[in-house]
Amino acid sequence: MRKNTGKERKSVKKTMHTRFLALVLSAALLLPALAGCSKKTGVDKDLAYPIDGEPVCLDPQIAADDTAKLVTGNCFEGLVRLDESGKIVPGAAQRWDVSADGRTYIFHLREGMKWHIADSDELEELLGKGKTIDTTLNAEDFAFGFKRALLPETGMASAKALYAIENAQAVHRGTARSDQLGVRVVDANTLEIRLARADSAFLYALTLPMSMPCDEAFFQATSGRYGLERKYLICNGPFYLSKWNHKKSLLLKKNPDYRGETAVSPASVSLYINTDGQSRLDKLLEGRYDAALLAQGQAAALEERSGIAMQEIPNITWSICFNAGNALLKNGNLRIALCQGLNRAALEPASGLTAEAQGFVPASCMLGSTSYRKGAGAIGRLAYNADEARNRWESGLDALGQKSATLTILCAQEHADMIRKLIQTWQGALGITLILRLEAVDRAELRARVERGNYEIAFAPVTASGSSAVEFLSQFASSASGNLLNYSSEAYNKIISSMNTAASEQLIQLCKQAETHLIQNALVYPLYAESSFFARAQNVSGIAYHTLNGTVSFLKGERLDS
Repeated sequence: MRKNTGKERKSVKKTMHTRFLALVLSAALLLPALAGCSKKTGVDKDLAYPIDGEPVCLDPQIAADDTAKLVTGNCFEGLVRLDESGKIVPGAAQRWDVSADGRTYIFHLREGMKWHIADSDELEELLGKGKTIDTTLNAEDFAFGFKRALLPETGMASAKALYAIENAQAVHRGTARSDQLGVRVVDANTLEIRLARADSAFLYALTLPMSMPCDEAFFQATSGRYGLERKYLICNGPFYLSKWNHKKSLLLKKNPDYRGETAVSPASVSLYINTDGQSRLDKLLEGRYDAALLAQGQAAALEERSGIAMQEIPNITWSICFNAGNALLKNGNLRIALCQGLNRAALEPASGLTAEAQGFVPASCMLGSTSYRKGAGAIGRLAYNADEARNRWESGLDALGQKSATLTILCAQEHADMIRKLIQTWQGALGITLILRLEAVDRAELRARVERGNYEIAFAPVTASGSSAVEFLSQFASSASGNLLNYSSEAYNKIISSMNTAASEQLIQLCKQAETHLIQNALVYPLYAESSFFARAQNVSGIAYHTLNGTVSFLKGERLDS
């Protein structure tokens, strides 16, 4: 073997040093190129989005408020999911088979899926020192999630969306055991779901938060605290909950354990509580928010050159709402008298509202894939009849043993003039036995108070949080959470109950019956239709608003920085 001479050794060292410098220089040149690649593609950005308020609970099986639905919709993934256009695409299931009669679905789960643990120390603190859980995501987790959603003790009224599943209604009502539910684990990666009847909307129900998986061991370990704090939550979706700064913000980060067929574009999404419409608009224009839901007034103020892309959502009906939980307004004659004593033609136009309502159910609501409003047509209000109104008013007061009634009307500040005219109309029709007071507040307070039932009469926006006409009308049933009318009626409950087992062609008539019932029994007097607008900031793409459930998907959200 030939030995290196001293000169040769020096030459080798020099060559190696030169090569090392070349590598360092190449790396230095490559780093800006890689950063530029992210800049050009818009991926791995930290996105920001405003929300209306604090989520009550992030347990998907009971997620009811809009923020909870948004967070769980991004931190969990069901068997299927919605793409940016609202179509069903594979989620945790990479494919599925459907029987010839449309009643049996076999879902084949992806290999290698895992639950993401945000903090292993917090998990050990929860489980006990040295203990852990199997983080493998499998068919058992989906079966347990469906059973939890339908158990009576879970208390999820909207679980009726899963009633197509065999025995689901009986389980939900407590007349069948959860092991009788038509959900069977074939093996770790295969789940069978049997339906009581073929249902073309069934796959869409699987995209709702209640259809998300739930790890039974982790759920039991939380001892009733599942979803109440960050440490009581594990996620399988594109993001996981990294921080929960109560009453201020939530931070979602890209889930490194996500195994979906679509890569997660953003690095993170910050959700900031902000109910100020003007502030939302300003931050959107400044680029501090990447998207936002705007009121019709804010959207109208935008100019085409702003570069803001907008999607209209006709999901609001401004109505005069009567709180049937009030001691006076429980009386149907008093409510009907107020509606019959309302001379619509004499009212001043409402500031910012121009489109006449065609009924109580907003135009965004659907039955399957068809528009409910177009199919049902307009639903008329109670007709103005001053004489009939006074007779009913006096009859109602007599029944309550009252000689007069004092009521307060709550409204937004910009609608105070219209409501003053309304008061004059009512007092002219019903006389001095009706004493009315006006309370004008900002829109955020109006909305919050009506949602809490803290009002007597209110001229307020009633918003459809999803696209289902059945779900919108079901929220006014006696047992429904969030029944802002505080209405209790066996006749109305019966109509809603009939919807759960009705064929699709019967649903439109049942929905019309329910809507007509609310209007003719003077729970609501619809006046104006209004739209919300989902807006994306300039150079932002891929953030999708799903009208089906009223949530936003950040999975493919990108921003090209200038």
